[in-house]
Amino acid sequence: MADIVVGLIIAGMALWGWRSGFVRSVFHLGYYIIAAVVALFLYPVVSSYLIKSPLATFIHDKIILPRLATDSVKLSLPPFLKEAVSGGIDGATLTVATSLTELVINIICFIAVFIITGIGLRLAINILDSIAKLPLINIVNKVGGLAIGTFNGFIIVYLVLAAATVFMNDNIYGYLASSKYALKMYNDNLLLKLLFG
Repeated sequence: MADIVVGLIIAGMALWGWRSGFVRSVFHLGYYIIAAVVALFLYPVVSSYLIKSPLATFIHDKIILPRLATDSVKLSLPPFLKEAVSGGIDGATLTVATSLTELVINIICFIAVFIITGIGLRLAINILDSIAKLPLINIVNKVGGLAIGTFNGFIIVYLVLAAATVFMNDNIYGYLASSKYALKMYNDNLLLKLLFG
């Protein structure tokens, strides 16, 4: 099912590229690339500010820690060992929660900077598109748009899968695991590899 959604997104963007034409699609692709490059450079600045904000505290305390919490009462250990193990678990949990909070903030900042940059670039694309409607190159324009639109579809799928990382749970992962291509794109997400090596 997830493969069908991925296929529909890519096919939809390919159709959009055909209808929009090469010139508009190239600028649209450039919009994605420029927005991604700007986001790669600016997200650390925004992230360093947000990591000290109430948003990071909320994500850490209300979203991540409850998911990582382990109840030491459920451990079948003698009381003195429960305290020692519980202290170690609590320390490890806080370390993991802090790392996950930073990861979530980084992803949120990257996506936010990407979207804001994209809005500004879209305005420029609309102006240039009105200049590029030349009747003699219409078919070349459309075929080129089809290729660029397909590529844009892949970028959108990678962005959606990067965003899904923030909200990943067993149900969403099970949905992805039942697919072939969506799971491969999730596990080998090029955008996340750019962000986190």
